Amino acid sequence: MSDFTTARSIALNWLDGVSPLDGDTLRQAAEIAAQAVNRRPGSDVDLEALVRELETNLTVLVGSASTLTDEQSDHVPWLPERRASIGWKFSRRYQRFLQEQKGWAVPTLRSSDDLTDRVLSLMEDPVRPGSWDRRGMVVGEVQSGKTSNYIELACKAVDAGYKFVVVLTGATNSLRAQTQLRFDEGFLGWDTRLDLQLGSNNRRVGVGTLLAETLLPAISPTNARENGDFSLRVANQFNLRFGGDPVLMVVKKNGTVLRNLTRWARSVGPSGADAPIPNTPILVIDDEADYASVNTRPVGGDDEDPTVINGRIRELLNTFEQRVYVGYTATPFANIFIFPDMETDAHGRDLFPRDFLVNLPVPSNHVGPTRVFGLPEDPDDDGERLDPLPLIRLVDDHHEHIPNSHRTNLRVDALPESLHEALRAFILTCAARSARGVGAPHNSMLIHVTRFVGVQISIADLVRDELRDLQNRIRYGDGDSTVPIMDELRDMWSNDFAPTSVEVRERYPDLTRECGEVSWDGVRSKLLESSQRIEVRVINGSAQEALDYWDHPDGMSVVAIGGDKLSRGLTLEGLSVSYYLRTSRMYDTLLQMGRWFGYRPGYVDLCRLYISEELREYYEHITMATEELRQEFDQMSGRGMSPREFGLRVRSHPAGLMITAAGKMRHGTPMTVSYSGDISETISFERDPIVNRRNHERFDNFIRSLGKVQANPSGNHVWREVDGGHVADLLEELSVHLGSRRARGDYLARYIRDQNGRGSLGDWTVALISNPRGDTVELGSLSVHPVRRREHLPEHSDADTVYRIRRLVSPTDEMIDLDEREYRRAKERTIRQYENDPAGSRHRARPTRPSGPDIRRIRDHGRGLLLIYPLQERDGEGLPFVGFAASFPHAVHDTPVGYVVNPVYWQEELGI
Repeated sequence: MSDFTTARSIALNWLDGVSPLDGDTLRQAAEIAAQAVNRRPGSDVDLEALVRELETNLTVLVGSASTLTDEQSDHVPWLPERRASIGWKFSRRYQRFLQEQKGWAVPTLRSSDDLTDRVLSLMEDPVRPGSWDRRGMVVGEVQSGKTSNYIELACKAVDAGYKFVVVLTGATNSLRAQTQLRFDEGFLGWDTRLDLQLGSNNRRVGVGTLLAETLLPAISPTNARENGDFSLRVANQFNLRFGGDPVLMVVKKNGTVLRNLTRWARSVGPSGADAPIPNTPILVIDDEADYASVNTRPVGGDDEDPTVINGRIRELLNTFEQRVYVGYTATPFANIFIFPDMETDAHGRDLFPRDFLVNLPVPSNHVGPTRVFGLPEDPDDDGERLDPLPLIRLVDDHHEHIPNSHRTNLRVDALPESLHEALRAFILTCAARSARGVGAPHNSMLIHVTRFVGVQISIADLVRDELRDLQNRIRYGDGDSTVPIMDELRDMWSNDFAPTSVEVRERYPDLTRECGEVSWDGVRSKLLESSQRIEVRVINGSAQEALDYWDHPDGMSVVAIGGDKLSRGLTLEGLSVSYYLRTSRMYDTLLQMGRWFGYRPGYVDLCRLYISEELREYYEHITMATEELRQEFDQMSGRGMSPREFGLRVRSHPAGLMITAAGKMRHGTPMTVSYSGDISETISFERDPIVNRRNHERFDNFIRSLGKVQANPSGNHVWREVDGGHVADLLEELSVHLGSRRARGDYLARYIRDQNGRGSLGDWTVALISNPRGDTVELGSLSVHPVRRREHLPEHSDADTVYRIRRLVSPTDEMIDLDEREYRRAKERTIRQYENDPAGSRHRARPTRPSGPDIRRIRDHGRGLLLIYPLQERDGEGLPFVGFAASFPHAVHDTPVGYVVNPVYWQEELGI
């Protein structure tokens, strides 16, 4: 343990329980800790760096998790009654390790403790007799600490009495080995690469190195070597019988491995192969549960056998009489489309998380999709969090050298200039991080431009040549070069890094407390040493190279070039520069490939993401879709709904981007769409003049039928107490482009009529929105100024046939029908939610106006709001497009619009 880590641990222990944690208190703790450590010969802890570390550590905000549970199950809460009698040896030791060696923020530690308690309580009591089966899922952001969460869950499960823990990882040896290393650190305490069994001479790691801690009895027939997956030969050497010391196995999702594991378990169980193993509760943790685990076979076909991995997991679970399955994922799109009631005689129930779903909160120091890409399309954002971090650098020069579509035999003869720039950015980042002297010692750069191994190797050769040339120029000089390398790097630092760092520090103080200002002289002084440490490694199924950060305690700097092996689960330590051109048309795949998400203490301002404009547009949309899914989760949790009701709506992409693999969505699952508390708006319009004229005439007739304008606030024309049936008639008649699926008029009309039959949505406010100034158009015999909306033009755009915008509704438009009392109530509700949970709030500061969800929450269930927008943009015949938005209050008796999702639906609605 380094002197700085020791000082941090001393300070955190001293501060435990101290309140309030103001600046003077933190400095006092830092001074005490630094003085204690600096008494050692040769120790020199930087006091100011320690103060900054404590400020960062203790000001992290973590929101509250939300949960969906099946209240109809026979599960009985058990943890509160048993908590005092459980020793918590494994989990207490792991929490010490996270704080003392990993430097986890105290709020994050406490939140993790609460969260894993919640998941454990939703599992079954391991001492409960008889047969039981629980299925659940935990959803968290990409690279947000899910591995640490399930290691802590495994520790607590074993403490409580679970005897057998199986951790399923991705399908590569590297990912499985990396996950086993994490369990060696956090669960076992010894290095399984050297010795599988517990022994006094084992090389201790992680929890095994903590002062005053002993190694706890446990058995791990798998190890952290690349070939350390489960094997019958190794497992039989343990002469294992269930019921003694806890057993841990980390295995990859491979059909043969899982089959052998199940056969072995049956062979050592007391009942043989004839009956499930009793009195040995098993916990199966499925990492990246959306990958390989989901059954993609259709329901009701000629062959209802599940796909191999799915079937093998279910067979393993059925081998035990008492079993729990918990899937972990950041992209639950595939899992929520599992057929909930799928069951076969041979494999039992499918893996649908029918018993519980837990949505993990994201700590305020996490750099996730909303930080990187912003929320440009969010209908409920108040404008404070739309802008992304200024770290994206667009690439448009790669097509000549690395086209998006290419064959396996592509020979790359030169690197794009943008990749040359990215390599220089990585060299600068390594030097700047060294000059700051904070954060993890590792530095990584990701190059992910192809899935073909041969192309990866070709690119790696060119990158090695370029890196070697840069290293030599930095070390020996440039000779007669007209542009010396130091001038290149200085210009890049002055024109890009320095101003970007200032901007990030000013706009995101919560992320940049450790990002102290670094001068060019400070960077230059570290360039030689830091650049010479950089090496290039190819990470794929054919390469023998690996990312062995574990064996470089003083830090490793690497340019990692790969494809599929880098796209899921594998952690790149200290990742700062990503050069990413690999396209996919699936939400979950793209999010999982985003290795650049995560925690970036002390260097978030130095990070760079090089991607194409098309990919940026994809990620912006996926970010909104994922955020919308999480919001829906939270709302459903507040309404006490069950897991089978989750995921009923996933925002579709107007240009054909798929939610997940088509095979994972081909089940004939009954689904419903509810508009309760929601807003639907048109964002795509047919340029066909015939379609536009027909819609224009319908809006024109509708507005004429409303009679005299009743109010004219801010130039907008407003009518109140419009009959809900009349509004439904209009919506049903409109032709809405498929890119505005959330505003399909037939669904909206059906919902309104269903609500009318229940005494709701009978009265509507209709507002014709007008700009304060500009040209005028006529609609419904009224002259209005059309509103301006910036056209959205993705690289693959079909702009010649479709007019697209990002947003139609301005944040204040939904307030148009509120009286003063309603406005005040909605604003108070928004402010109260922010004050109760600032970390979980969408606002960066105390809100100044009510949010969309709170407006819809306080609006009476009998009243809807229809907003009509003539747009500045016109079709080929000069007629303006007209959009609409329907804002719905929360329903007293919700009547979701139901339909059956089948292959035809996916083909027609999603273009799959």
